[in-house]
Amino acid sequence: RWLFRRMPAADQRLNMLFSATLSYRVRELAFEQMNNAEYVEVEPEQKTGHRIKEELFYPSNEEKMRLLQTLIEEEWPDRAIIFANTKHRCEDIWGHLAADGHRVGLLTGDVAQKKRLRILDDFTKGNLDILVATDVAARGLHIPSVTHVFNYDLPDDCEDYVHRIGRTGRAGASGHSISLACEEYAL
Repeated sequence: RWLFRRMPAADQRLNMLFSATLSYRVRELAFEQMNNAEYVEVEPEQKTGHRIKEELFYPSNEEKMRLLQTLIEEEWPDRAIIFANTKHRCEDIWGHLAADGHRVGLLTGDVAQKKRLRILDDFTKGNLDILVATDVAARGLHIPSVTHVFNYDLPDDCEDYVHRIGRTGRAGASGHSISLACEEYAL
């Protein structure tokens, strides 16, 4: 609203809004500020990519880290993103994997923009094999050749799940999504 108040009048400007997802609040704001607003929704034939193999494991909370480490060693992904719901959980995962000798980066909302760009560049170039991230990396980033997505924590809603696993299986490539549903999320 602050930006709209500083723009020319609605009849003297062209407003266009594009988004992979559009929350109710943003949609309401758009209709409030636009003349003859139209909402166009393009639905894919299926919500998740058909080239993405999806697996679900049910470890206990205490077994999750060991299972993740085992899966990484068994799968040995070329390039993987591990999602967790909090920065503290991401830091914990990052610490375990770095201690195991993995080339791993950490991406949370607290990471400064300049450092975030450097981490993404290192991951894209293959200097890092694993990226541990909150949902800050789930949307709007195109990182080529991500072979695996691990959901260490299950996301809060289906839309976030689709965005997370959508980091793999892009541009005609196949991908693998592995989710860990401990008692915190499965019960």
